Amino acid sequence: MVKTQSQQSQEKEQEQGYSIADETIGESLILHCWNGVLQQVERVKTFNKSQGITNSDPWIGHTYDGWSEPMSVRSHKRWLNLTRHKKSGKWITVDSLAASGRISDMEKDLFDNDKQYPRISLISMTRVKTQKSSEYLMRQMQAVGLSEIGAIVTLNLPDCDFTRKVPISPDTAKLPDGTDVKILKIGSGEFTYESSPKIYTTPFTRENVLATIDKYKPYEEGFGKINYAFKKEGIANEVGISSLEEFINADVDETIARLRQPAPQININSKDLASYVKMDRESRTEHKQYS
Repeated sequence: MVKTQSQQSQEKEQEQGYSIADETIGESLILHCWNGVLQQVERVKTFNKSQGITNSDPWIGHTYDGWSEPMSVRSHKRWLNLTRHKKSGKWITVDSLAASGRISDMEKDLFDNDKQYPRISLISMTRVKTQKSSEYLMRQMQAVGLSEIGAIVTLNLPDCDFTRKVPISPDTAKLPDGTDVKILKIGSGEFTYESSPKIYTTPFTRENVLATIDKYKPYEEGFGKINYAFKKEGIANEVGISSLEEFINADVDETIARLRQPAPQININSKDLASYVKMDRESRTEHKQYS
């Protein structure tokens, strides 16, 4: 597949990731995962067009054609729609609700003035090591906004540091003149999108970790605690990390190997156990005599 300079630039940016210090709350963050999927779909359409196919729709699975979006994508878009004013598209805030008469002064006083809307809270961070030995940061966060009646609207946000791999396979199609050409098709993805392989996009760096902590307050229901974990591709379970310092500085392979070691077992046969019980009883009896 011949890639344009723009596509090559997008790929390079995706590989390098971006600086969390420059991150802002908006569609690009909330829909980060889905936007990466759509970029892959557009690349397939571009290739098919280069082969002479003017309409790729028959070869694009319904989950990726814009008509039947995955459940997580629908929930992300619903949150964006609920937390922005319909006419202006601007974020709904306590001040904007009060200015438009949506809430009274008494209701405004009930809101915590220290809290900003919309905002993102940090729940956990995972340091992921891929099979190619690259390391990435994956955050579990929660977005919180206000609706037009002043209700608090929350969104689980676990996918702002990766996109999903689109299932692509080769196929053939006929041009109007009857010529067979090679094209690419995209599977439907029905019931499989949420478990599709991840393409990580945020590099693990000390700067990105510290920028996350500086930018996002801990999840309230977590009582101010942030959970840290290491994960390695090919290993099903991740391992918990005790501190921020260890999360940043420890070696992933060594730490996972150490924490996954089974606890030592002590094997005592019945004869040894009976002897131990007898010695213990005699020792207790002797102790009572001299005490």
